[in-house]
Amino acid sequence: MKYWAIPKKELKRLYKQEHKSIYKIAKIFGVSGFKVNYWRRKYKIKRLSYFERHPIPQLTKTQKEYLFGALLGDDALLKKKEEIIHIFK
Repeated sequence: MKYWAIPKKELKRLYKQEHKSIYKIAKIFGVSGFKVNYWRRKYKIKRLSYFERHPIPQLTKTQKEYLFGALLGDDALLKKKEEIIHIFK
């Protein structure tokens, strides 16, 4: 089924809330990606940035320790103040 005008409510829901790409929305409506972009701009729906579409997960304490250890170049995990566990031997 082809739509000449994509409904604003549907486009906003699919793009902003469900974070679907322009081309996935185009496939749903059976139109080209250019047409979806045209209606997105016409309805003044702002483009999603990469980080809005792919949120960054929060790091755990252990993940932060691995990351900082790798950046500092000591390849060690600080478990307690007195004890250091070496990851790479």
